Amino acid sequence: MAPAAEYAFEEGATKALGLVGVWSANLQYTQEVNLEPGKYLLQVPVYNAGGANAVSANKIGADGTFADTKEFPVGQWTVLNVEFTVESAKDVTLSLGYAAANSGSAAMPHLFLESASLYSGDEAISAAKTMAEARCTALNAVIALDKAKETKLAALNALVPGEGLFQYDAQAINLAKEAVVLAETVEAVEAVAMPTPTQPDPEKQYTFQLKDGGKYMAVNEGIKLADKAYPFSFVAVEGGWALKSGDEYVANTGGNAWTMSMTADPYAWAISALGEGYYTLAKASNKAQLVGINDNAEAVTSRSEERRVGKECRS
Repeated sequence: MAPAAEYAFEEGATKALGLVGVWSANLQYTQEVNLEPGKYLLQVPVYNAGGANAVSANKIGADGTFADTKEFPVGQWTVLNVEFTVESAKDVTLSLGYAAANSGSAAMPHLFLESASLYSGDEAISAAKTMAEARCTALNAVIALDKAKETKLAALNALVPGEGLFQYDAQAINLAKEAVVLAETVEAVEAVAMPTPTQPDPEKQYTFQLKDGGKYMAVNEGIKLADKAYPFSFVAVEGGWALKSGDEYVANTGGNAWTMSMTADPYAWAISALGEGYYTLAKASNKAQLVGINDNAEAVTSRSEERRVGKECRS
């Protein structure tokens, strides 16, 4: 994907040449131009939309002289300056492209070139390099700031507002979003603290009930499903919360990701609110992996209601 219009290097630019080379292929466009004797600069701003691997050889240059740059930061502009001297009037070959490494398109740079400018004379060359470098630095700062805001806002939008366990105060979420939007630097965005969810009371006991089916999580020679509520307590540990029953803790120690058991040592769970009072337990070391309560891969979801997760057990 080409850089968005607001990130165009040349004001008003709407088109760009795209370059993606793969599997050691040589991708190169050339054009002959007749030049008088003198010093010249071929300047090419390049935007990399994806692929962080280094190219095998840079083919952006003129008269057999090419840029040295082989690595292009993803989502950033890089200005390539190639200086060369013509001793006598002649046809000079201008070149755009690169020789790919032995990798596929996902790994190789996806370069977009809006323009290729040719300057002559010391004064013009010096001015062009200074202006392009300033433009590149400023534009990359804007791109980095927008990306940082996008990432932080996405994280804030993923939080579940509410008053239940592991939910977040809606006002705190909105204030954090406002701070992100108003931030003027990447550092300021990163400094915006994420709200803290409502924490369980270690002195109270809780029950876990499946979202579908109504059965409860219980301890009976390991983790089982039962018709009767079974009390658990939360213990704060590194990486999340441990669930304790008696002297043992709920753990994921089986041969597959859906097997839960009891162990003598605390086992960290990352507990997330899903909204509507439901929750999931996930391995703290791999938060993307939901851990269920049996081999049928039922997600452990619980409800924040009377005698359920989020409420104190009562007799």
